[in-house]
Amino acid sequence: MTNLNIQNFNSVKNIIEGYQYTLPFKSKRKQIFHLIENYKKSNLYKSYKMKRKNRLGTIKSLVENYQTTNIYIKSQKYDLFSEMKIKLSEEELSNITADILNPKKSPFGKSILLRLLRETKKKKLAQIFTHINEENILVKREQRGDNSRIDIRIYTDLPDGNIVIDIEMKVGSGSETSHKSEKPQTVREWNDLITFANLKKVPSQNIVAYFITPHGTKAKSDDFIHLSRYKLNEIILEELDPTKKSNMIDRDGVSACRHFFSSRWLF
Repeated sequence: MTNLNIQNFNSVKNIIEGYQYTLPFKSKRKQIFHLIENYKKSNLYKSYKMKRKNRLGTIKSLVENYQTTNIYIKSQKYDLFSEMKIKLSEEELSNITADILNPKKSPFGKSILLRLLRETKKKKLAQIFTHINEENILVKREQRGDNSRIDIRIYTDLPDGNIVIDIEMKVGSGSETSHKSEKPQTVREWNDLITFANLKKVPSQNIVAYFITPHGTKAKSDDFIHLSRYKLNEIILEELDPTKKSNMIDRDGVSACRHFFSSRWLF
C-alpha cells in the first residue's frame, strides 16, 4: 500500500475511532449521519470532490472538442452518395427537384411551392396559388425560349389568372453560362419568360423566377430571386412529413427523399 493510500486510510480510521469515543450512546442511524458529516469536512473528501470536478471538466472538454472535428460532423450527416463518390450534375439535381415540386408526382409538391413563395415574400402569389387545383399545375423541364433554356418551369393552365414560376439550378461555382449575344444567362431567361407569360396572358405580378446556387449567388438579372441550395432543401425538408399518408409515396419513400435533400452530396 502506498504512503498516500495509508494516509487516506488512517484519516478515515481516525474519523471513525474519534467519532465512536465521543458519541457511543447515539443510535446507529445518527452515528452514520454524523460520520458522513465529519467525512465531508475532511481534506480527503475535499480532495475527492476536486478530482471528480477535474475529471468531469476534462470529459466535457474532450466531447466539445470532438464535436468540432470532421469525424463527428461526418458521422452526424452520413450519406450514401458521397461514400459512393457519385458526382452531382445539374441535370440530375433538376430532375429530382422538378419531381418533388410536381403535385402530380409528389404529395408535397404544392405545399413546398407555397412555402417557397411565402418565404421569399411572395405572399399574394401564394394566396392565389393556394386556391389552384393541383391538376392545373404543370411542371416542365428544360423549357426553351428564343435565347435561353430554363431548368424548371412551373405554370398553371387556366382561362385566366395564370401563374408562372421559373427555376434555374446551378452546381459547382453557380456561375451563369455565356452566350453569343453576350447577355447574361438570367437576363436572357427573364426575357424569354416574359414572352412565354404574354402568350399565356399571365399578369406581371404573377411571374416569379428563382436562381438557386450552392451558396446563394446573386443573379445577373435583378428580376431573379437568388437562393442557396441549402435554403431550398430546408424548405423541402420542412414539408416532407414522414407521417403523411399518400397513394403516391409510402413512408420509406419519404425517408429516402428526406435523406437525399439532407445529403452532404448536395453542398
